Amino acid sequence: MGVRATLHGAWLSALYRRRGIAAINRRLLLAGRCEELLVRFGASVGQGCVLHGPLVVHNANPDYRNLSIGDNVHVGPLVLLDLAERLVLEDDATVSMGTTILTHADVGDRPLADIYPRTVEPGSARTRPCWSAATSGSAQSSPQARLSGSRCRTERPWEACRPNR
Repeated sequence: MGVRATLHGAWLSALYRRRGIAAINRRLLLAGRCEELLVRFGASVGQGCVLHGPLVVHNANPDYRNLSIGDNVHVGPLVLLDLAERLVLEDDATVSMGTTILTHADVGDRPLADIYPRTVEPGSARTRPCWSAATSGSAQSSPQARLSGSRCRTERPWEACRPNR
């Protein structure tokens, strides 16, 4: 590791101590590749991964420890990962640009919350080896690999995502 990389790492650590994970989230929005930032701040990232930025990470508190990425995973630009609960992208998964992967549903402090209260899947959300296209729904466990098409929806959080018909 060179002097420049060491100084950059020290600067990132100081930034995190001063401003928290929100400051690192802003760096992910500017990054061309995100592997190093995610690992430095708690994520587990396997070998041979390509994680393009900008990457949007939501509910990372206090760091990225709820994110586990297997080997040979590809994440395209402008992906949104929700880390309210543990999220596992398993080996050989591909998450295409613009995809949103949610681990919870919450309408916030609104009257609609009486009808649709906050739901969080216990345990972890997993994407099996699959291809996930833009505007996909939640990544819930499925015993088999799945294809998530555009405008994907999930009727029940535990079911595999399937394209609208």
